[in-house]
Amino acid sequence: MLLKIWKNCKDDRLVLGFLLALYLLDAVLATVSISLIVPITSNAVGAPVPGLDWMFSYIPESFKADLAFLLLIMGVLLFVQFLVSAAAVGLSTWVTEDMRLKWKQAMTAQAIRRPLGATLSDRQGAVVNDLVYETDIASGFVFNYLTYLSQLVVLFGMVGLLLAVNWVWLAVCAAGGVVLWMVAGRPYFRFAGKLGKKAIGLNQSMNAIVFESLNGIKDIKISGAEEFQLGKIHQIAVENNTNRKLKKISQATPKMAKDFVLAAVVLLIALFIPKDLEQIKNIMPQIALFIVAFGQIATSVSVIAGVRFKVLSRLPSFMLVVDKILRAPVAPEDLDKGVLITDFGGRIVFQDIGFSYGGEQNVFEGLNLDIIQGQTICIIGPSGAGKTTLIDLLSRLYDPAAGRIGADAGDAGAISLQSWRGLIGYVPQEPMMYYGTIRENITLGKSGITDEDINVACRKAGIEDFIQGLPMGLDSVLSEKGNNLSGGQKKRIALARALARHCRIIILDETTNAIQEQAEREIIRNLQEDKTLTIIIISHRDSTANLADACYRIENKRITPVPLPYEKAS
Repeated sequence: MLLKIWKNCKDDRLVLGFLLALYLLDAVLATVSISLIVPITSNAVGAPVPGLDWMFSYIPESFKADLAFLLLIMGVLLFVQFLVSAAAVGLSTWVTEDMRLKWKQAMTAQAIRRPLGATLSDRQGAVVNDLVYETDIASGFVFNYLTYLSQLVVLFGMVGLLLAVNWVWLAVCAAGGVVLWMVAGRPYFRFAGKLGKKAIGLNQSMNAIVFESLNGIKDIKISGAEEFQLGKIHQIAVENNTNRKLKKISQATPKMAKDFVLAAVVLLIALFIPKDLEQIKNIMPQIALFIVAFGQIATSVSVIAGVRFKVLSRLPSFMLVVDKILRAPVAPEDLDKGVLITDFGGRIVFQDIGFSYGGEQNVFEGLNLDIIQGQTICIIGPSGAGKTTLIDLLSRLYDPAAGRIGADAGDAGAISLQSWRGLIGYVPQEPMMYYGTIRENITLGKSGITDEDINVACRKAGIEDFIQGLPMGLDSVLSEKGNNLSGGQKKRIALARALARHCRIIILDETTNAIQEQAEREIIRNLQEDKTLTIIIISHRDSTANLADACYRIENKRITPVPLPYEKAS
């Protein structure tokens, strides 16, 4: 696992190496301070310790019998160990929290910058779960593993000390530990890995269903499907609850086992301790050291077991985050690749376009269309014929499988996505309003958009009077999804959002359906005042089609012109 962290956290290798050095120093200080128990106990009982004279060798001769000095040295070492340990914990917390932030930012950017098809192929709730929860768990994995390593180093130090003091006692304890590991340890850690993988799936499913339920709350209420949705959520919640209980109980098991093992060791010593007082004096320093050191070993083993459980249960989250960031199957869109343009020129051409979603049934076959600058074009057709798909191709959210899209400024593929899309304003059927001010919802963070640009755009969109009537005007705060606006007001603000960017093409996707015909006519006439602005309207209204310069019908995978004035067939 250390290799996995080392391999996938290249930018943090220096600080990780420093942390390992701190943990090693912490273990050395702990070992040396505990080893002082032998000379301290030897002085206290007034008896030498046969075979352990080497443990006194680094103490000056004049201080070997000075109990106060030995205690002072031990206290200083323990205090220094405390400082080193505190530094290691603080640094590891700092590093892993920075990792969490970096991973969240990377995964968020990846989700937003991927091509639209790749983003829509994932369940949105699962994406949110990975961004919010799995990154937290993955950084927790790194923190837990660093804790695990620190306790391993302390464990080896204590084992080395006990090996030098009384290897027979240590061998007996080690044999018991091996048996315990074979019987309970390996199944315990395999169980941890299974719980961790199951937790990821349950969390993703829970977030996905809740996300879908909140997005579709209108349909759920009207359809009377509340109990159906709640039933699905309840089923996953119960499974997740059971999984969490098992994890918490399993994590607490090592501490209980530690207390049991330590009690068993003390009982064994009590059963086999010699009865002769002189013999007790000779081995008392060893017993004291063994109990203290073994207590530290038991604590370290308990922490190691508990933390290793967390490490194994969180490893799947770490690998999920690493795979999504470092081995992403879909590269982000390169918005800057290609020629920069400031205008499409006189027209945009769709030539012999073929397209399908994911290689399924073709939506278009041999579709041809000329979009002339300054025209108002209306697109009609039955539901599912491909009207929105045509707009997605024009916006280069998808690339055609066959044929060519180009403009007088050049082929679409040779022009940068950023400059191409920057010339297109899109007002969808259900515009998205974001929590924030009206100004923020119009500019969307675009620099260079002035208040004058916003006011002109609002005037053309027919929303200026409404905004001026609000106490805070453009600084009025919209609720999430613009729930404090009507459907028509949302569409007008979305239209102002497109106009404020000085786009050369405005796409109205069923935009004016929520607006009265007279107001619709005024909005379109306002837009038509700019003779260089191309307006594309998707609509089912006869009156809207007759406001256009040209009308086209999409049906049977092709597009054909419709004579004006348009009259819907009875």
